[in-house]
Amino acid sequence: MKYCCACKKSKSENEFYRRYSIYCSSYCKPCMIACSTAWRKSHPERMRELQKRFRDKPKNRVRQRLYFRKWCVTNRLRRSRSAVAMAAIKSWHLAHPDASAAHHKINNAIRDNKIVRPTLCSQCKVTGKVHAHHDDYKKPLAIRWLCAVCHKQHHERKRLTSSKRML
Repeated sequence: MKYCCACKKSKSENEFYRRYSIYCSSYCKPCMIACSTAWRKSHPERMRELQKRFRDKPKNRVRQRLYFRKWCVTNRLRRSRSAVAMAAIKSWHLAHPDASAAHHKINNAIRDNKIVRPTLCSQCKVTGKVHAHHDDYKKPLAIRWLCAVCHKQHHERKRLTSSKRML
């Protein structure tokens, strides 16, 4: 039996948090939670500072990333895509197996450092995030790196020329 300094009651030792794996805290678990919550509410600036310092440590950033990945796997989520969006993506992959295989090969090559994703668009020479564009899906590693604007314009021109051929 141990005495709680906050609620002034005697309780069993398993109702207290362990400190340094040997000693028990002076407060029981419910009193410790109440005390900690009250301190956090009365010192919001200090809490923000402590949380930022904790988050900025490299080992904690890695830990948070791993926790999030594990959480996504256990909850069967991939980022925040809805079930409808995931079904649409799956149906696209089934309808376009050549394009899907080419995308997978490029993504795997980037992951394995066989191809380095540049930051410069090959058409307009603007720096930023670039997309891998396939002119022919049968040659999955033959790609052009285009920014989002050039990539969209290219597909728009391609769509217009194919619609003119049909007329």
